[in-house]
Amino acid sequence: MGQNFMTFIRSDDREEIHKKIYSLTPENPVVITEPRYIDNNGIVHWASGLTGPS
Repeated sequence: MGQNFMTFIRSDDREEIHKKIYSLTPENPVVITEPRYIDNNGIVHWASGLTGPS
């Protein structure tokens, strides 16, 4: 891809995603995000992501 994944997330979702990612701590090791992505045709898609230890 060659681009930061955040460039594909709708701009009005980015702040919330940043907050959740930066809230990760040993006491809070998992966050769920549901950003909206825009494809090359301008169509918006929802995705769900779980971030945490593997």
